[in-house]
Amino acid sequence: MNQEKKFPNLSTMRDKIRECVKCAFCKADCVMAKEILWESASPRGKMLLLRGLLDGFGTLTEKTIKSLYQCTFCRECEKDCLAGISLGEIFLASRKDLFNTKRENIPFESDTLHNVDVLCQRLQENYNPLGNLPEERTIWEIGQDIELPKTATILYFVGCMPAYYRQNARTTAQILKAIDADFTTLGSDERCCGSLSFFFGDEETTKELAQYNVTKIQEIGAKKVVTSCPGCLSMLRREYPRLLGKELDFKVIHITELLTELLDDDKLHFQSEIQRSIMYHDPCELIHFAIYEQPRKILKAIPGINLVENPEDAITKCCGGGGGVMSIDANLSTKIAKHRLETALDLGAEALVTCCPACFATFSAAAKEYNLPIKIIDLLDLVLQSLQQN
Repeated sequence: MNQEKKFPNLSTMRDKIRECVKCAFCKADCVMAKEILWESASPRGKMLLLRGLLDGFGTLTEKTIKSLYQCTFCRECEKDCLAGISLGEIFLASRKDLFNTKRENIPFESDTLHNVDVLCQRLQENYNPLGNLPEERTIWEIGQDIELPKTATILYFVGCMPAYYRQNARTTAQILKAIDADFTTLGSDERCCGSLSFFFGDEETTKELAQYNVTKIQEIGAKKVVTSCPGCLSMLRREYPRLLGKELDFKVIHITELLTELLDDDKLHFQSEIQRSIMYHDPCELIHFAIYEQPRKILKAIPGINLVENPEDAITKCCGGGGGVMSIDANLSTKIAKHRLETALDLGAEALVTCCPACFATFSAAAKEYNLPIKIIDLLDLVLQSLQQN
């Protein structure tokens, strides 16, 4: 079997892969390269592996496959690439080929791909990667004293982690209610945004989820979709139009963008003081949309918050859980997250604050695993607490 048939998606990237000058600048800000230390874990190492596979000099092994899944898609490597290569697109193409052709081309049982299969199977059966029942998706609504209309101008797309872990979804809904937003949700009709299947290379499942969710949102008639999950934001705002080959007839924004708009229009006023020294952690998916100043503007508007930051760390590093890494190698994710928490402690922060449910889960697991004396706080919890009068 020739390499084009063996790796059809990757073969379309052959010229881009050959543009790599092997300079290793891509390793400078790669959390994987710093944590694992093996060359194969670095962006340059992956590029060399992929070139070898395409040129017929390398073979697929479990170690090779594992290295291709040791990427959070934070895309810091792309900022440092002298050749201007979209490494993330190349790594994604490799995962598509591994997912689509693994049974024909891999003559051994891969533990990594088995884990990928299990998670994608959950998406196909229960429409979420956590394995929870679809009807449990709205349990977070119980006791919220919020009556949601059938149609509204704003659709809050909840997402899997906010819905099943509940607190983030409850807080977001309470904030939307507090600012008198005309909003509703898809309720139990909502399905996973497809972020995990997208990063695992399961394009068919991702497209099915995208088409389904878009149809349901259009039935609601909302012109603005608000997410509290950066992963959902990325899928609905960037990947859905690509996957479906059309522009969507609704705008997709993150909750911090909505709150910043209200602050700018003098329509959001925080009431209660919160005395706390914090470090804010940027979720990678928000950075990709240049949503950097908005969360900080919100935090600075809350009375009593002392925001501490490292001036040499203009954009913070990945939590370690992106790109599906948290789902297939939680131990690796928590090791990477530990470094971010240690940075916060070194700066004198009492808490690390983020506005990503996945980052929150990764950091919480790391703080517990390594017994670190730091609190992990959702930015939206601070917002709601300050909106409410003591």
